[in-house]
Amino acid sequence: MESLNRVTISRSALAHNFDLCRGQAGSAGGMAMVKADGYGHGMIECARLFAARGAVAFGVAEAVEGATLRRAGCDRPIFVLAGVVPQTVAGIV
Repeated sequence: MESLNRVTISRSALAHNFDLCRGQAGSAGGMAMVKADGYGHGMIECARLFAARGAVAFGVAEAVEGATLRRAGCDRPIFVLAGVVPQTVAGIV
């Protein structure tokens, strides 16, 4: 059975919230956390929106998420929060 749960994401609200956070960061810029598929919002779509708003880097939970961002064209630094295990090295190098 398919889940009946649905969520609607407001791109303008995401942009607004990122802009508020980035404004507080001043010259430090902003690193957008897009781990866990953008917390269910769509990692690649969120990363593109945040990059367009001036994100200087991205944070992901696992190395495979970082590799997914790279394949999607992300050219900014990507920080992996969890350790890299040997099984994932071939897929990310």
